[in-house]
Amino acid sequence: MHWGSSSVYRVLSVAVVAWAGLLSGACTDPPPPMTHNPSLDTDIYVARGEWTDEGPRFFDLVNVTKRSVYDNQPNFLPDGSGFIYTVINDDGLSDIWMYRLGAAVPERLTMTLTTEFMPKVMPADGGFSSIRYEEGFSRLWAFSEDGRPQRVILRDHLPFGYYAWVNASQVAMVASYSLGEDEYGELQIVDVATETVRTIASDVGRCVAPLGEDALVYVDKSAEPWMVRGIDIFSGEERFSFPGRKGMEDFAVVHDGSVLMGEGGRLFRRGPGMADWELVADFTDELKGPISRVAASRDGSYIAIVAEAG
Repeated sequence: MHWGSSSVYRVLSVAVVAWAGLLSGACTDPPPPMTHNPSLDTDIYVARGEWTDEGPRFFDLVNVTKRSVYDNQPNFLPDGSGFIYTVINDDGLSDIWMYRLGAAVPERLTMTLTTEFMPKVMPADGGFSSIRYEEGFSRLWAFSEDGRPQRVILRDHLPFGYYAWVNASQVAMVASYSLGEDEYGELQIVDVATETVRTIASDVGRCVAPLGEDALVYVDKSAEPWMVRGIDIFSGEERFSFPGRKGMEDFAVVHDGSVLMGEGGRLFRRGPGMADWELVADFTDELKGPISRVAASRDGSYIAIVAEAG
């Protein structure tokens, strides 16, 4: 199958969707509620990018979801022709949808009796992975490109909500734990074949992104100000670090290794060797609220940002 098949498969699996259990994962968004909650209403906006010797600029912002409920967690397809993302349906469950750039309407990929969220294109087998909440636990599943569930990737009941594929055999996870009233995250590397886990950083933000096949970028929340760090997953050696935008922990890594991060309605870029953040887009007048998530196509020609629905 190829990305864009219009078939939608209903999986007759039985699950009790207990969102309270998922809330124990501090590095996840608040899980989609069983009834509509306007505070979670978000849309996905797309902008075009233009790269020159002076860096990128992003423009022509368009709201491509335009719904009064939760559309979030975009992840671009390998060829940059669109992205997959999470949608909360009218029944309170979430499914995975796909939007093709320039299309009139998005396309639904999954329609199950459980809930799926946080879709990521898989690096080797085609298709995508998604966290699936079933039997009171979060598990990582593999899906075909047309949305059919294929297999459980990680069977252990790991306390995670945010993750990223580092390479075909390793997944980075932000595992969340509570200590009294405080919640914090650990950045862990999980071997897919053996499900062995090793921790490489503590007190991290919810977002993590690969940098090649041997390194990761994350936000270190133990520092003040919070620091954006690149780390080698094998040696633990720090590749780079610089202060993040104040209070922000969502970002995207683009093809040149630099980082895009929103603050308010503006988008900034910084990377190794850059003295400070540079402004690459100002969407303040076009958005109802601040930018949260950011995703980028592999060549940086398009970005998707998440902000309040409107």
